[in-house]
Formats: sequence, C-alpha cells, structure tokens
Amino acid sequence: MRTEAGQMVPNRAGEGCIPEILRNLNSLIHELPDRIQSKPLIGGPFGASGYVLASMGFTLSGLHCVTYIVFEERHWVAIGAAHTKAEALQQGRAFIRHLGPHRVAELAAQIAAERVASAVVEKAARAEEAAAPQAEPRKKNAVPRRRRALFEKFGGQCYYCACHLELADKWHIEHKLPKALGGTNDPENLVVACAPCNLRKRDRTDTEFEAIERPALKVAA
Repeated sequence: MRTEAGQMVPNRAGEGCIPEILRNLNSLIHELPDRIQSKPLIGGPFGASGYVLASMGFTLSGLHCVTYIVFEERHWVAIGAAHTKAEALQQGRAFIRHLGPHRVAELAAQIAAERVASAVVEKAARAEEAAAPQAEPRKKNAVPRRRRALFEKFGGQCYYCACHLELADKWHIEHKLPKALGGTNDPENLVVACAPCNLRKRDRTDTEFEAIERPALKVAA
C-alpha cells in the first residue's frame, strides 16, 4: 500500500488489505442525502458505464466544504473519496486498474450486503431498547431514603420540642453532638428537629441545649 496525494492507493503488496480499505472508506459515508449531485464516468478504466463521480457538501468550522466521491453505481459503494476531483478520480482509477471491474463489482456487492445487514441489526437493537422497561424517573420533590427513614424513626416529631412535622416540609437533620465539636453522621448522632430548635441550638450539644431550652419549651407548651 502506498500513498499518493495524501490518500491510500493499492499496490500488489497490499492486495489483501483492499477489501478492508474499501470498508473503512464506506464506513465514513453513513448516509447519502436524498439528492446528490453526480455525473457518469466514461472512458479509461471506468469503461462505458458503471461508475459516477458525486459531490457532497458539508460545513466544517463554519466553512462550506465539498468532498468528491467515486461510486460503483449499482450498489453506491465508494471506491475513492477526496477533497478534490483529481484525487478522488485517481483513487477510483487505481482500484479499478488493480482489481479489475469484475472484482470491484464483487467487493461492492459484499459491502452493500454488509451495509444492509448492519442496518437490520441496528434497527432491531433500537426496537429492543425501545421495548425495554424504562426505570421510573425520580420525582422532582421525592424525599431521599435516609431523610424518610430518620423522619419515621422519630415519629415525625421534633426531637427537642416534640412539635409535629410534615415529611415534605423543611425540617432539619440535626447533630446531637455538633460537627464543629467532632460530631459525626453516625445514625446515633442524628435526630429530627424543627427549624427554630435547630437554629437556637447552634453549636451546643443536645444536653446543653435541653438544659437551657427545654424548660422554656415546656412553659410555652
């Protein structure tokens, strides 16, 4: 295999690689537009018919670019592609001269059949994926599992003042021994507290807070 004009061109030493080169070339051309500009190629290795030169436009980094492709017309399998007509034609001629028209036609038929089989597999995979049960999306306002478990552990009441709390309300998960004093997130150190109690407790321990605040809370109750 040797390089000409920046593209791969076959030679005798690389004959076994040619089918794979054509497959790789066609794998880059995923879908052809409904309308593609093309003209027949006649003369020289292209013979009287069977090949066309097509151009496909695309946008790259905001610039309009064109790729020229030589197709085996019956199966629309590419045998040459480049950013200039001359390079695309050079690749197409090289493949035909090296393999011969009949072998090019055989490879084109094989690649076209592989393309159809691949499309069938992809379609089946998409259908299977669509039919598979979808995981139920988490509700936007769903209560996390740990928060719900803690709420149920304390019966939906504030640990300090015993006021009733609603699961969906903005009550606090409170540390009996504050994290500022070395408290951890161990379940035994966590309680449910209403916002007023938690804000008044600040960085005191639960024992300190209860000694000062609980009598007042009882009077208020």
